Amino acid sequence: ATSNWRTFQVEPKIICVTGSNGKSTTCKLLKHILDSKNFDVEIGGNFGKSALELSEATDGCIKILEISSYQSELARTLQPDLAVFLNFSDDHLDRHSGKGGYFAAKARLFCMGVPEKSIISIDDYEGLYLSNRMQEEQTLANPVINISALKNLPGLGWNIFNRKGFMVEYRNKKQVYAIDLRQNKVLVGDHGYQNASAAYAVSRALGISPKDIESSLSSFSGLRHRAEILGKKNGVTFVNDSKATNAAAAAASVGSFKNIRWILGGVSKADGISPLLPISENVK
Repeated sequence: ATSNWRTFQVEPKIICVTGSNGKSTTCKLLKHILDSKNFDVEIGGNFGKSALELSEATDGCIKILEISSYQSELARTLQPDLAVFLNFSDDHLDRHSGKGGYFAAKARLFCMGVPEKSIISIDDYEGLYLSNRMQEEQTLANPVINISALKNLPGLGWNIFNRKGFMVEYRNKKQVYAIDLRQNKVLVGDHGYQNASAAYAVSRALGISPKDIESSLSSFSGLRHRAEILGKKNGVTFVNDSKATNAAAAAASVGSFKNIRWILGGVSKADGISPLLPISENVK
């Protein structure tokens, strides 16, 4: 932001993305989509440059900020134009004095600034609570776009969800568009659908057509170290997922593959390895 903010012919927009996992991929995917439509867009915050290192705002520019719980907890003011809540799992509990404090830090991004549009995954109870709260606090039409990788959401409101490998957009009980992600090699598994749905929702809120978003999704190459396919040899696919920093993130990635030989290490966090138990039968 700059001191002459009100002089812009087209006001800049700030998009903030938070959640326990998937923030960087969602930010990068969103930038990829916006770049394809020639937006003036930068990423900062917890990914890339710090927010204060981003270039000065210009007409119609978009700043995408990845926001960690540490940053949202300490910020004195928060007022994004669009805010994204991806998921919630036990992490950084020592910092925030437990799960409640951790969620409260995440929720500040929405409850303090009250964005014009909130994109919220309701696959976790915390996201469902946050979605309901934001809808109660806003009088605008469709203040929340609900997204889900696990549930069908063909009801009232603005919803984007996964249905048998298709990302489907519904508005007020009517299907608007559907994108087939079954052959996509990067946006795989529940976490891939979640990231794609979030980036799609933000892009739609910015007025980009579903067809243009679909084209960008198919050309997205992903991020390094995040379920990154390194290559294949003798029928074996080698995947680098070294950026998974908690068990929930690792489970999401590992659960996207079958017949796995897994090399891992690190320090156990508060929830231990319990999120990995449901997918352990596929791992050797």
